[in-house]
Amino acid sequence: MREAVELAVAVRADLSDTAAVAGLTRQCETGPRALLALACERDCDPDADPAWTQFTAPQVAQRIRDKRRAAALRRLLGSQEAVAEADAAYEAYRRRRRYC
Repeated sequence: MREAVELAVAVRADLSDTAAVAGLTRQCETGPRALLALACERDCDPDADPAWTQFTAPQVAQRIRDKRRAAALRRLLGSQEAVAEADAAYEAYRRRRRYC
């Protein structure tokens, strides 16, 4: 769960503003925890053995984290800054290859 929260905060917050990071971290923790509880209820029978629910929770949390990671990467790939940085890195690579 921690990784899902860290990904969401890293993409959305100004990391130099500790107060904003702390606030967004608190906000981002409640959403995934509620989502985890809801997904566990959906994946497990409400009357399921608590041990089964406990076994299922890490797998559900991993799916949530993976979806957050994919969404963060899509958001980053579409940003103008990422495109500009990729273009600059590619041009630098091409210049280096010409002179080697």
